Amino acid sequence: MACATTVRSGTTDSSTPSSIRDVLTVEAPELGGRMARAFGMPRTPVQRRLKRQAYIVWAEASCGMLGRSPDFMNVMLTALAASGASCPR
Repeated sequence: MACATTVRSGTTDSSTPSSIRDVLTVEAPELGGRMARAFGMPRTPVQRRLKRQAYIVWAEASCGMLGRSPDFMNVMLTALAASGASCPR
């Protein structure tokens, strides 16, 4: 678990190597920087492949322990937003 904590703490901050940063995050000009790839809406096969790679990085870093963490919920909400589904009012 110590290795997961070490990797977890360095996967999205400024000390992250660019090779991993580019897999885990995407440019978000509307936010003035980068955001976690989990929040991105993949629109091309390449973007879907990168999203899969990001989840592989997280799974390997955490020994699969983060698979049902709050990151799971943001993926579900992003998928709903991408589908155009609306909430009842």
